[in-house]
Amino acid sequence: MSKTLVVLVPDYRGDPANLAPLKELLLRETDLADALWLDFDYRLSPLSNRDPEGIAENLNATIENYVYAHRTQVARIILAGHSMGSTLVRRAFLDASGYGAKVGRTDVWPGLVTRIVLLGAFGRGFSAHFVPWRQRIWLAPLMRLASALGFGGMLRAMLRGADYISRLRIDWVLFNRNESNQPRVIHLLGTNDPFIRPEDVIDLEEFPNATPVRVPGATHASIVRPNANTSTALVRAFLGASQADVEVTTPAEATRVFFLMHGIRDSRECFQRVAEQLEQRDPQAKVIVPTYGYLSARRFLSTRARNNLVPWFVDQISEQLARNPSATFCYAGHSNGTYILGEVLRRFPRLRFERVYLAASLLPADYPWQQVIGARQQVQRLRCDMGSEDWPVGVLCRVLHRLGMRSLGAGGADGFEYGDRDLIGYNRYTGGHGAMLSGQNTDSIADFLLTGEPLARADLPAPAKPSAAFTLFAKYGDVLLPGLLGMLAVLVAGLTLLTPWGWLLPPALALMIWIVLGRF
Repeated sequence: MSKTLVVLVPDYRGDPANLAPLKELLLRETDLADALWLDFDYRLSPLSNRDPEGIAENLNATIENYVYAHRTQVARIILAGHSMGSTLVRRAFLDASGYGAKVGRTDVWPGLVTRIVLLGAFGRGFSAHFVPWRQRIWLAPLMRLASALGFGGMLRAMLRGADYISRLRIDWVLFNRNESNQPRVIHLLGTNDPFIRPEDVIDLEEFPNATPVRVPGATHASIVRPNANTSTALVRAFLGASQADVEVTTPAEATRVFFLMHGIRDSRECFQRVAEQLEQRDPQAKVIVPTYGYLSARRFLSTRARNNLVPWFVDQISEQLARNPSATFCYAGHSNGTYILGEVLRRFPRLRFERVYLAASLLPADYPWQQVIGARQQVQRLRCDMGSEDWPVGVLCRVLHRLGMRSLGAGGADGFEYGDRDLIGYNRYTGGHGAMLSGQNTDSIADFLLTGEPLARADLPAPAKPSAAFTLFAKYGDVLLPGLLGMLAVLVAGLTLLTPWGWLLPPALALMIWIVLGRF
């Protein structure tokens, strides 16, 4: 006898008992009385560092094993998840459909899924800024403390821009873009839910197979509790026609999306000019010039501070992917903007860019373009513009790389090891870190982003020979710079021992360096 299998996945507490009243309602009020029920139990401490992708893989295996054991009975499947459970449901479904880490994987059970019910689902992720101030005053510091001490990783994976949430959004959009046979998606969202805003779940609601249902008076917790406000909506979500209570309206989809990411100091003005050209020459495109504000030298030298910009950017790009699922994406970045892109490409292998322009790149020469461009085909054409005497890249990043900071390097001064010149081109300009940002290069940058040409410019004069000092430090900087710092340390130590108030010198010098690096 063919039956429906209903899979219920609870919120972060992982306790199926929290969905027991919902199950009782469905047994009593619908024709699911003879259904098969699978209550997924993943009870963990809220402070757990368990990777949600691992929990989703457990859910995947649990469903696959259950379906195999009851293969003569299961004819269709309804997946349902509440809050964090809604992300686990989608992650398991996508993984089993071949949209996870194992590309090309196709399990049996996704083909039986006819409906996915999302209850208070996270789309863009959670942000403490959404909640009322009475909760925010303790929640925001607690989240920062958890991050600093390294606990609560499971819940921190739900934050806006986190790798887990962003990969889930990207894969969900790609599945909806590419697959014709899709289950129906019903998304119930309480009008009094302080954690989720309607505009932040657009990727869950804008596709033809998705139906958003607003539940008046329901909160994030009460959306799964049967009562006068929620019972009808819950029954409709699992078995009814579930016509949308609101019409989802999104802006007209762009054909192309351009991201222009500035560096630490320069490039804002240049990229604004490029943006104007792109908008004039392609009115159907969307041009975004985001800014992460001022990044001091002190913060730049911190790998953690640089990496904190990655969730901020990937949240923006995944949002644009959700709103423009059929658009092609292009990227231009200068200096630190190239580092951000390098991290995004490495962490999110399903992101695709038609063209990428890098100016004064901070990425190391051995950055894995062979994998990014060749194996995963994340970038179709790559152009790198370099300065002939770029001290931040040719000296500082080279030294930092040799001293162990492997995510930085002199690829923007020496070129990259990847050598397919049909897909990657170089242009060298006379000058320093911003030599390629002059007005004369604006047209060329816009041309490349729009057409892919010129990959390598033939009209550039030969760059001037770099100075002897630059050449010396580029070659021996990993010895010279530590040597100079060592001499300074010896001088300070000597003055400390030989002068009456010398003990004040080390803390005063350290404070001065701290202030200078923070202002530079």
